[in-house]
Amino acid sequence: MYKRLYQALTLFVFIVLFAACKKDATGNNNNPPPPPAGKAITIEGFAFAPGSLTIPKGTVVTFTNKDAAPHTATANDGSFDTGSIAKDGTAKITFNTAGTFTYFCTFHPGMTGTIIVSP
Repeated sequence: MYKRLYQALTLFVFIVLFAACKKDATGNNNNPPPPPAGKAITIEGFAFAPGSLTIPKGTVVTFTNKDAAPHTATANDGSFDTGSIAKDGTAKITFNTAGTFTYFCTFHPGMTGTIIVSP
């Protein structure tokens, strides 16, 4: 009796593990791909570093202000705005649309940067 129970349990575990790893009709794994790793832009010396950043769509960019003065990262086209970031503060923006986004600091318009989002 125990032998049959052991065989049934073994078969059940095998089926569950197999089902978890199966591919869908398009040949893709059922599990979605992980989101792109985050990227960082540092604000220091009244400049964005790096000044230009290329990222894949879906990436979260964290802006960190290392200056004593507050700063923003505001898109020229209005598509994003971090709001005011105080000293040692951060703001996160997720880029879900492909394109080139130029931005500036509303307090210091000479501070500019570019984020290129690939599809």
